[in-house]
Amino acid sequence: MAEHLRNSGIKDEQIIEMDFEKYEFGKITGDSFYKYVKERILPDSNQRMYLFLMRFNVCLNGKML
Repeated sequence: MAEHLRNSGIKDEQIIEMDFEKYEFGKITGDSFYKYVKERILPDSNQRMYLFLMRFNVCLNGKML
């Protein structure tokens, strides 16, 4: 989806992606999550921001964990 937005002319600065399978987000807390997102929000309030939160789900015996 983020790639589709980029191909549609949305700037990288307008897209925030967080993949919780990556080491850098493995131990993120509520406070650090807020700070990470807040630091990346553009000061121009007229621009729309896009936030993508990605997490790999483990499937065990047909059930998503």
